[in-house]
Amino acid sequence: MKKIFFFSAILLLSCKKKDNSNQKLIKTETSTIQQELSKEVFKTFFLKFSNDSVFQKTRIKDTITFHSLIDTDKFEITKYLKDDISFMDFRKDSIAYKKEYDKYRTEIDISKDSTNYSLYGIDNGILTHYVFKRNENENDNWYLNAIHDYSY
Repeated sequence: MKKIFFFSAILLLSCKKKDNSNQKLIKTETSTIQQELSKEVFKTFFLKFSNDSVFQKTRIKDTITFHSLIDTDKFEITKYLKDDISFMDFRKDSIAYKKEYDKYRTEIDISKDSTNYSLYGIDNGILTHYVFKRNENENDNWYLNAIHDYSY
């Protein structure tokens, strides 16, 4: 009887509880990957933003900050309501360098949660930056947040 008790005690003590930490790690990684995949891709967003005036209006922050150059060393910051902003046509930006007048090139600097869409004049004073940011409260969608116009 003592031998049976001894072997059953060893058997019970040697049994391990199943480790669920690996399963929890996989679930966490899966949800992180799903969140990343659900984030809106900027280029897809910008294509629609450039072509659809109704969509564009929905993707401008309620109050937008407009920074402008007044003098060589003076800036002015103005806030505009979304309704005060008219449609911004970005559709021909890719060929703007071919224009006879007011030529410019575009540059896009995309980071994780913000993007700068910039217009750089060619032999003129055009210099404008459109600042887009992700909105965590809106499913990480892109929104136009500010315009910096330093053209002279």
